[in-house]
Amino acid sequence: MFKALTYTLLTLSFLLASGCSTNSNKIWFHQSEALAEIGNYKKALSQLKIEKKTNTQLYKKIKKEDRLHANKKIEIIKSEITSKHWGKANALLSTLIENHSWKKQFEILDEKINRARNDELRLIETNVKLAQANLLQSKLAQYDFHIRAQDGDHSWSFTKAFLTSEKNTLAKSLYSLSIQALAVQDYVNAQKTYNQALQLNSDLQKYELSKTIHAGFNKSNKKTIQKQQTSLLKSLNKALAEENFTQIITLQKILSNAPFQGPEVNAAVQRSYSFRLNQAKLLDKKADSVYRHGNVTLAIKLWKKARLLAPKLESVQEKLTRAKKVQSKLKQLRSQNGQ
Repeated sequence: MFKALTYTLLTLSFLLASGCSTNSNKIWFHQSEALAEIGNYKKALSQLKIEKKTNTQLYKKIKKEDRLHANKKIEIIKSEITSKHWGKANALLSTLIENHSWKKQFEILDEKINRARNDELRLIETNVKLAQANLLQSKLAQYDFHIRAQDGDHSWSFTKAFLTSEKNTLAKSLYSLSIQALAVQDYVNAQKTYNQALQLNSDLQKYELSKTIHAGFNKSNKKTIQKQQTSLLKSLNKALAEENFTQIITLQKILSNAPFQGPEVNAAVQRSYSFRLNQAKLLDKKADSVYRHGNVTLAIKLWKKARLLAPKLESVQEKLTRAKKVQSKLKQLRSQNGQ
C-alpha cells in the first residue's frame, strides 16, 4: 500500500512539474523513473521501450538496477530452496517475475524449485508406501493366522477381499514410485519400491522394469567407480610426491584390485611399485652402513621399513633376521655384565 501511494504521489508531482502539458515524452520519462523507484523495473523498461528510448542513460541505469536487484533476490530464493521452504521460494519468485525482466533465469529457478520440491515429496511418499507395505504384510500374516486357527468363526473371511484390494492398490503405487525414481536416477529407491511391489503383486514382473533398474544401477556404479578411481589416483600421485610410504602402500593395494582397472591405473600401480623398490634399496644400503658402524638398533629399524616397502626383497629379510639375532646376543651380554 505504501509503495502504491508513493508511486501515485511521485506521478502526480511529475505531472505538476510538467505543467500538465501535452509533452508525453517527459511524462513517460518520469513515470518510468517512478516505477523503478518502487521496484517495478519490468514495467519501467517496458514503457521506455514503447517510447523507443532504449539508448538513453535512464534505460541503461534502470536495466542495470534491474539486474542488480534481481540477482540479490535470486540469491535469497536459492537460500530458501536449500532450506526447502517451497512456499517462500515460490512467493519470492512470483514477485521477481512481476517486477523484473530477466525471464530466462526465472524459468530456470522455477524448474529448480519444482524439481526439488517434487523430489522431496517423492521420497516422503516412498517412505510412507514402504511403511504401509510392511504394515500390510503384518495384516496378511495376521489374516493367515486366523484362517488357520479359526474354529467355526468366519468373520475373517470378509477381510480377504479388502486386503487383496489394498494389496493391489499399494503395489501399483509402489510400481509408480519406482518409475519416478528411475526418472531421476535414484536407483536405490527404484529397486526398493519395485521389489516391494512384486512381493505384493507378482503380475507386475511382466513389465520387466527390473532390467531398466539393473541397467541404471550398472551405469550409476560405473560413474561412482570412475569417480573413486580418479580420486584414488590423485591421492596416490600426491603420496608419491610427498614420499608418504603408508599412503602409497595402502593406495597401491586398493588400486591393484577390482573394480579399478585401465591403463592409467596400471601405470600408477607400476610407478608406485618402482618407487617402493627404489626406496627399499636405499634404506637397505643405509642400514648396511649403520650396521657396520655398530648401530644395530637403527639398522633393524631401517630394514623393517625396507621390508614394508618391498616384502619380496629377500636380502633385506635375511639381514633383518641376522641383525635381530645379534641384537638378542648383545642384550644377553649386557644383562650378564650387569649382574
